[in-house]
Amino acid sequence: MSNKVPELSFKDIEKGDSFSINILKEALTNHGFFSITDHGLSQDLINKCYKCSKEFFDLDTDT
Repeated sequence: MSNKVPELSFKDIEKGDSFSINILKEALTNHGFFSITDHGLSQDLINKCYKCSKEFFDLDTDT
């Protein structure tokens, strides 16, 4: 098993590309996650999501 995070193109998955679908299945089976490209999201939105996620996980556990 590779230590590299599997990377998939959203466009290929959306088209139903069988090679990409197999990589997706393998990524979820062996790693539990993957990185996705060609998603069309702006870098600004991605940065805001990371910020919100950090704020959430920085909350006290009693919250």
